[in-house]
Amino acid sequence: YLSNFRFNNVCSSYFYISYGAVSFQTDPRKGFNYLVQAIKSLPADVSSNIKLLVFGNRSNISSISNVKVFCYGFADRNTLRLIYNASSIFVLPSLADNLPNTALEAQSCATPVLGFNIGGMSDAIQDGSTGFLINPLDIHHLSFHIQQLFRDPDLVSLLSYQARSRSLNLWSPKQVASAYYNVYQNVISNPPEIVSYDF
Repeated sequence: YLSNFRFNNVCSSYFYISYGAVSFQTDPRKGFNYLVQAIKSLPADVSSNIKLLVFGNRSNISSISNVKVFCYGFADRNTLRLIYNASSIFVLPSLADNLPNTALEAQSCATPVLGFNIGGMSDAIQDGSTGFLINPLDIHHLSFHIQQLFRDPDLVSLLSYQARSRSLNLWSPKQVASAYYNVYQNVISNPPEIVSYDF
């Protein structure tokens, strides 16, 4: 099914939302219920053209209102890449998080991210540029931005481009390795003072 999608879902007549988290149905911190409520609040002309791709653990959910749900369980790296690339947006409504890998992975696949503005989400998402920071626990705000992006494919394309560009600039293996190298070089060049204690 996923292998038939093209990059960024450009050949599809549907708007695909992806979501992923381990234990998302049993751990309220993952915020899945907020995504469910946001989907249920969408007008019919929007929800009838949306499909939801979910990964993280097995689930028997097949639909939310009139939105078809596809569950992929514990996805391997290749499946994750296909899910992100198939998605118009990735929604991450966590109630507590630092710098979630899924937000970085989605953007590296040029998929804009919507996430509650908590913890380190403001470091992962550049509001209005690579996605949107949502007011914490605000279902209406989340629903608003889902509708906005559904109705504005040009905005999705712009956010996608900017998300991919920022990902390459900040989180590519080369950039991360360079940052670690600079830290080690700084420590070697300016070694910290060694303090010894007598007991």
